[in-house]
Amino acid sequence: MVRQLLAAGLLDELHLFVYPVLAGSGLRLFPDQAPEQPLRLLSSQPFATGVLYLVYAPDPNPPAGHYEQAKQNLPQE
Repeated sequence: MVRQLLAAGLLDELHLFVYPVLAGSGLRLFPDQAPEQPLRLLSSQPFATGVLYLVYAPDPNPPAGHYEQAKQNLPQE
């Protein structure tokens, strides 16, 4: 349902709560092999429990690049 709303331009924002738990199974937000939908992070808020509250919006002009380029900008330990 979320994918169809995004694709139709009917969803302005996507609000997600990300819990620090690996379930291994369960319902997926997006199906496998779904077309890419670029999103732009509008805001984020971490909680003491480890939960992250994230707000995304569709991004009609996403930056170009790929993971290997982005990885070069990660902090070095």
